[in-house]
Amino acid sequence: MVSPDVGIAKTVQPTQIWPGAVVTYTITYSNAGTAPATGVVITDIVPAEIISPSVLAAGAQITDTGALPPYVWQVADLAPSAGGTIVITGMLDANAVVGSVVTNTAEIAAASDWDPADRTSSVVFTIVDQPIVGLAAINDSPTMLGSSTQFTAAVVAGTNVSFTWAYGDGDTGAGATSAHTYAAPGSYTAIVTATNSTNSIAITTPVTILAADVGIAKRVSNPLPPPEAAITYTLVYSNAGNTTAANVRITDTLPVEVTDVVVYVSGSTVIIDNNPEYILDVGSLAPGAGGTIVITAKLRPGLAVGDIFTNTATIGTATVEAGPRPNTSSAVVAVGDAPI
Repeated sequence: MVSPDVGIAKTVQPTQIWPGAVVTYTITYSNAGTAPATGVVITDIVPAEIISPSVLAAGAQITDTGALPPYVWQVADLAPSAGGTIVITGMLDANAVVGSVVTNTAEIAAASDWDPADRTSSVVFTIVDQPIVGLAAINDSPTMLGSSTQFTAAVVAGTNVSFTWAYGDGDTGAGATSAHTYAAPGSYTAIVTATNSTNSIAITTPVTILAADVGIAKRVSNPLPPPEAAITYTLVYSNAGNTTAANVRITDTLPVEVTDVVVYVSGSTVIIDNNPEYILDVGSLAPGAGGTIVITAKLRPGLAVGDIFTNTATIGTATVEAGPRPNTSSAVVAVGDAPI
């Protein structure tokens, strides 16, 4: 049988597309019959979600009829095996709804066609979020203990992005900007995860929380001296924190039961404020640094055997502290019997 047989096939790329991206439809048409096809018309109503479409045609001559909505083309007569391609390129509307499925159908018709099976061709694409790329995160640490650490995350590309944080201490947060106060000094690794309906990526950002931790320990050379004997107090102090302790001061109020006091200091300046109170201004104490103070004295005459007195030293700093280290330490002396 001598008859025309026009057909059409349509493809779309990509099949998943995000608002603002470019979509390309390709229409291929031909006459597979044994006679010329006349009165050929191709209709392709471009979806409303596609804005600023442009058309590039090859093969048979086509003429846009100007019908709205576009497109309707009149095609020159197609000899057997003749045909062509039409490429439609446009941008997906920035307001297109993520999750929607968009269908587009192209149709070809001729004055006569013995096989209608291939006269239409449909394609679909799904509107998705733009994939997340270029995730970056920063924080404003090092931060002093007790102060809030500020976190910021951003992406180079991606739509409808949500951010979740794992701060590295068991607590979590959310948002492109977030703040967290750590309960202890140290080094932490915060993880931020950026997620949308298309993909999810994560990166880390290191966090440092600073605090001083000054401590002092005091001991006496002989906790049971006889009357009027010499005794020696030794004070050992240090900073076990991870930042410099500023304005470190040690105060030691000596008991009235001792006299002839001499102070030997390593690593600090002694300021005798008001005997028997000794104030030792250490100044700044770096992490791991410390010193020793030795105080020699004699028991005052007139103390009775069995008399007990306590001496306490205190250390302090203007820098935020952490940790259980004692800031005070005491030594107890009981007057003993004189040796025989």
